[in-house]
Amino acid sequence: GKAPAAPALDEEDMTEELKERVLAVMIDAFDNLNPIEVERKLEIIWSQGPDGGPNKNTLRSLVALTSQVEGIAKASRDRWNNPGADFEDLLTALQVARSRVRMYGKDAEYYDPDSFMSWMNPDLNPRVQDKAGPKWPKWPWQSD
Repeated sequence: GKAPAAPALDEEDMTEELKERVLAVMIDAFDNLNPIEVERKLEIIWSQGPDGGPNKNTLRSLVALTSQVEGIAKASRDRWNNPGADFEDLLTALQVARSRVRMYGKDAEYYDPDSFMSWMNPDLNPRVQDKAGPKWPKWPWQSD
């Protein structure tokens, strides 16, 4: 399935209710992590605002995926009482959505100074000059 389009999201849309919904979906997707660690990831992403993330769409994408997961849950409940109902398509859609939630949730590491991945963030690593990546010093035998 195609990834849901990241919705328009303004600072005033960033309510506690929305944050709790996103957190619930993230905790489910990051079932290998302690919920406190997952909450820290969301706090880091949330603090960057609607345009946070390396590609400026992390929070907006997480909001879209939250709505998608909630829609999958509703479709599952709607089918529950239908004898012989097929759930395979919903299971596949949920697996894909959870994978995407993990992918965007890991963007928190870009802003976390304790994370290995923060080396890509020019605000945390002075060696990163532009989006092309870090500018490492040349070895003595390398020429320009």
